[in-house]
Amino acid sequence: MHIYSPYTYHIAWTSIDKHYSGVRYAKGCNPNDLWVSYFTSSSTVKKHRDLYGEPDVIEVRKVFEDAYSAKRWESKVLRKLDVLRSDKWLNANYRDWETDRKSTRLNSSHR
Repeated sequence: MHIYSPYTYHIAWTSIDKHYSGVRYAKGCNPNDLWVSYFTSSSTVKKHRDLYGEPDVIEVRKVFEDAYSAKRWESKVLRKLDVLRSDKWLNANYRDWETDRKSTRLNSSHR
C-alpha cells in the first residue's frame, strides 16, 4: 500500500438511518487511519458522535492514486445519491469537481 493513498469512505448510524460520505486526500493520508486517527472534518458528524456514539458502519469505499481522482469520484457519488436533498445524509455540501463549483444544502432543517 502507498504511504499516501487518497480514499473515499462511508460512515453510518443504521439505528437512526443517518449516513455520511467523505473523501480524504490530505498529505500523508492512508485508509488505515479512518476512525483510528481521522474522524472526518464534519461538525455534523462530530455532533452525531456526541449524541449517538460511534457509527456502526465505518468503511473505506475506494482508494485512489491521486487526490484529484478521489475528489472527482466523491462529487460524482454525492451527486448521484442526491445527498443535499435527502434527510438520511448528513452531508451539507460538497465541491463538484466536474464543474468546479460548490453545492450546498439550501435548507439546513433537514439535518
